[in-house]
Amino acid sequence: MSKIYTLALALVLLLTACSSGSATSSQTDNNNDGNNGGNEISVPIASFTFSSSEGEAPYDITFTSTSTGDINSWLWNVDDDADYESNNQSFTHTYENAGTYDISLIVNGAGGQSTMVEEDAIIISDPYSFPDATNLDQLSQIEIVTWNIRQFPQHSTTKSYVKSLLEAWNADIYLFQEISSESELISMVNSMNDYSYVLDEESGNLGFALVYKNSTVTFNSKNELWADTPNSNDGDSDYENNAQYQFASRPPMENYITWTDGTKSMDLYVMDVHYKCCGDDTYDSNDPSDETNRRHHASLLLTDYVINNRASDNVIIVGDFNNTGSQSVDNPSISPFTDPNFASSASFLMVDEDILTGPSSGFSWQGWTSSYSAAHFDHIIINQPLFQYGSTTTTGVIALPTETNTAATTVANRISDHQPVFMRFYP
Repeated sequence: MSKIYTLALALVLLLTACSSGSATSSQTDNNNDGNNGGNEISVPIASFTFSSSEGEAPYDITFTSTSTGDINSWLWNVDDDADYESNNQSFTHTYENAGTYDISLIVNGAGGQSTMVEEDAIIISDPYSFPDATNLDQLSQIEIVTWNIRQFPQHSTTKSYVKSLLEAWNADIYLFQEISSESELISMVNSMNDYSYVLDEESGNLGFALVYKNSTVTFNSKNELWADTPNSNDGDSDYENNAQYQFASRPPMENYITWTDGTKSMDLYVMDVHYKCCGDDTYDSNDPSDETNRRHHASLLLTDYVINNRASDNVIIVGDFNNTGSQSVDNPSISPFTDPNFASSASFLMVDEDILTGPSSGFSWQGWTSSYSAAHFDHIIINQPLFQYGSTTTTGVIALPTETNTAATTVANRISDHQPVFMRFYP
């Protein structure tokens, strides 16, 4: 065999060996002594496992690399953003937002790089997404909701529930009672698109709040009625000289606002109230401290105020009237507004009266976690200038267990034991 042929054959064999597929690669013999120390570097092959593929936000999932080969770095991207979440072999990631996410792992080593991607691997749902919730928003209508949100926020999840519901209902005007934490209310509203708030200053830890849609409502001013009167039982029958006491230290919050749809507009005086709780439905004129006595006096004060000061204005009175006992128009807590035996009642209309006198299953307070019977405590009352819109008015109670697809006891303990009452009409 010639030297040229032998040299050519050796060259062919060498090229064949270098181009063949292999899971390993040899270290370079840097010393040129023909000895690489017997070490071989394994090519990295990326693979992984994860603890769960779906859950409700916020939700923790643990990711673990099961990659093979010589590896010195792990780069994980598990939430579809531009940043790597970890460079550890195993880690736990918290998914804060609903969505469907890919998993990507890049492993590196002296033998090279390997990537594994699993698309649409993680599905995170939003526990506060309510696809069946009522959309109250109607073109060219004014939508008003009153809601006692029971010591808001009574639970760590309350804000998330309430925020999602308010955004789903999409009403122009919300009036709340029992705001225990103003800072939490402010935080919630600031996270909502197109809404602002106004808080009362006199009601302490069970306060009022107005939340309104910026695109349709302008807030002009507020007035906390009778805030400058004594807040104690003076033992006499003159309820005007200690009016704040009649309202259980919660002076009504009168809000002067303007609604518009860009074509037409309307000025409104919207009053938020929260009467004294408990007691019965018997008026006792001899006991100034009696709960029903104080509620009745509060209604007398309000009817007189509106008739004498707002007779030609558009007035809407909303809130928790705590009309314990008989659910009827002659209950002393509300009778100055609703009972024909009171002359003042001709100037007012309770737009939810059909609910008050209807089946208890439709009441705003169901007593889910109470031994007391259901009652319709939450009302919307309008004055005479608004009577003309009666034919275009819709009212109702928003059934929270249905809206949230959540058990009634959970609603009571995490959201509120009161259900909202709404009114909407074409001005």
